[in-house]
Amino acid sequence: MIKKNNSKNNNIIVKNFRFDWNDSYTIFANENYLKLDCQKYNWLGGFIDNELKYVLPYKIFKKLFFKYAVFTSDTIIIDKKMKIDDEKGFLDNSLIYLKNQNIDFIIQPPTYAVFNVYPKNSLSAEFGSFVIDLAETEEKIWSNIHSKHKNVIRNAEKKGVIIKRGVEYLDTAYELYINTLKRSNINGSSKDKIINLVNNIRSNIEIFVAFSDGKAQGCAIMPYSSYSAYYIYGGSIEKPLTGAMNLLHWEALKYFKSKKVRFYDFAGARINPQAGTKYESLQKFKSRFGGSLKKGWLWKIPLNKFKYYFYNFILYTAKKRHYDIIDQIVK
Repeated sequence: MIKKNNSKNNNIIVKNFRFDWNDSYTIFANENYLKLDCQKYNWLGGFIDNELKYVLPYKIFKKLFFKYAVFTSDTIIIDKKMKIDDEKGFLDNSLIYLKNQNIDFIIQPPTYAVFNVYPKNSLSAEFGSFVIDLAETEEKIWSNIHSKHKNVIRNAEKKGVIIKRGVEYLDTAYELYINTLKRSNINGSSKDKIINLVNNIRSNIEIFVAFSDGKAQGCAIMPYSSYSAYYIYGGSIEKPLTGAMNLLHWEALKYFKSKKVRFYDFAGARINPQAGTKYESLQKFKSRFGGSLKKGWLWKIPLNKFKYYFYNFILYTAKKRHYDIIDQIVK
């Protein structure tokens, strides 16, 4: 049987195409980002009457005889007049297209890719992200910050905390990041991976480190475009000076606003995290900067069920299978 390259539903044609990225789109659709750490990458386009309506960037990975993909961003909506059902139709068609390209399954996207909707037959979990609109005045952004955050920011300033910025602080930032994860028994990205990220998108990434009396307290590694800045890697020493990380984010907010970046995205938030958990504490820290909670969905799907479950069986057997956020929320 000949497999068609295009799929059609609700008049939306889906196909691979060369996306002409510019700085007004998320950095995670940029080719220099996409080509990192994968065998292949591309962009899916959703077309109606040859007019581009949607874009979805993705990476392809191959392990043994498994071939799987991950979307690096939520749906990029080119035509703002499109409705939520149209986007669902685009996602449904995208999966038909990828299945015809012999993709076995789609894994969970990163936490900054919060979709408005999920396709049929997918495994999904409600998720969100706190996002600050940097188009507001600095005075308005400051007024939206919780009083406790304001107090500790002022305290950190009085105690001489200094926020330094630049890729030359990568080594320091990485140590803060990886040690933070180790304290929670979580595996993080390798240093080589982050070095490659910095090198590939050098003009679209910033590193911030907070120092007190010459000692690093915490960090943020943030890819960005004029569309949005994303807090995707961060960490601190075990007992940082109170307010150091709050001040770091306040200075980062002001910096990206000065660069005419539209949004500041804290890259991930669970909906109604369990009281007393680390997730609740992290949510509280992010929410108190006054951003809006963008609600949506993380999702994944087996396109070849046998290969999907066999792949997970192999990982479980080798004790290399870790529950992703979807697993944690829905189990």
